[in-house]
Amino acid sequence: MLHSHLTTLNAVSLVLQTFQDQGLADDALLHGSGISAADLGRADPRITTRQEMQVCANAVARRRDIGLELGRRMHVSSYGMLGYALLSSATLGDALRLALHYPALLGTLFRLRLIEDGERIWFSASEYREEPQLAAFNAEFCLVSLKVICDDLLGRSLPLLGARFAHAEPDYHAQYGATFTCALQFDASDNAFAFDRAWLAQPLPLADLVTHRAMSERCRQLNLEFTGRQAWLGKIRQLLIDQLDAPPGLEGLARQMNCSSRTLRRHLGEMGSSYQQLLDELRFERAKQLLGDGQMPIYRIAEVLGFSETASFRHAFMRWSGVAPSHFRALAGLIAGKTAPTGTAVFLWAVRSLWAARSLWELACQRLGAPLKPGHPPWPFRSPFGRLRRSASPPHPAPFGKKNASDLENNNADDLFR
Repeated sequence: MLHSHLTTLNAVSLVLQTFQDQGLADDALLHGSGISAADLGRADPRITTRQEMQVCANAVARRRDIGLELGRRMHVSSYGMLGYALLSSATLGDALRLALHYPALLGTLFRLRLIEDGERIWFSASEYREEPQLAAFNAEFCLVSLKVICDDLLGRSLPLLGARFAHAEPDYHAQYGATFTCALQFDASDNAFAFDRAWLAQPLPLADLVTHRAMSERCRQLNLEFTGRQAWLGKIRQLLIDQLDAPPGLEGLARQMNCSSRTLRRHLGEMGSSYQQLLDELRFERAKQLLGDGQMPIYRIAEVLGFSETASFRHAFMRWSGVAPSHFRALAGLIAGKTAPTGTAVFLWAVRSLWAARSLWELACQRLGAPLKPGHPPWPFRSPFGRLRRSASPPHPAPFGKKNASDLENNNADDLFR
């Protein structure tokens, strides 16, 4: 879904640079994000968090531990004007409080806080609400980069008293020691690291009052631009959500936004989107919710989403996900534990599940309550079936089952994937 939050190209550029060093072309990492090579050099570096997360998902599909390395490369200078405002602050405490004041400029997906705990201060990152399958990656990226910021500001390594993470302990947890030379805790209530509160009063070596004032004012102006654009995009999304059953069209939406269609098209284009792309994303998200609930007939879902014919909805859903709506509903029932096919159908489901990608990963995480490891295009496995409708590299989950999941047990391979 196209989120109403904006961010900069800093993280995306860092991902590309990291994998360039390993010989991977940019196109594979930018796949599906709507970001082109030309966008990387434009004067206005703002993109949506959806675009950023798509690039990150592509990176995680290739290296699950990449968040740690990206965080170590995210130095304070990567944050532009905010970075210079932090460097020129009087003390570490002043710098950190300034950073917390401008989360949009940090590009964080978390709520950041400084929590007092006796003589300790916990630098906490909590309330993550984005892609569940990227929770561990984003926590690692966030906390490591915050530690790097502290080290850069001080000109030395900030001694840590402890660190904790909300996700389960990964099999590469030994790599955490490169940054967190302290006791580690997993499955915690938030993501945070602790240091002695005396460090908040530590003077910074590059402190400069005149520079700090100038950079702080520029940060204030940039933050107003960011938050204004976020509110604008949020209003567009809400207007479309309220009219999914009868979309207003580009001209109608522009009138509701009190601007020309040309202006609306240009602003959406600057954020790597378009009217139709945004409408499709919102329809897709709503369709997945309704299909997962299993209560509403498919023809009614088509009407709710503004399709004049059920066949048009089916074709659109196949284009969005690679899955027929009935197949998506059947597999959603399996994930939720509503159906349990046996025998040949179980084997076929297991084989076909190799193709499952973004659409059902999110649903699985929500239903099972745990982050899962994402797969992502280009999908590395080839189908053992010669008659499958989709190509060898489907961008989304492939179909499974008949309209009625209870009919799966007695279907042969040709019927199951027809």
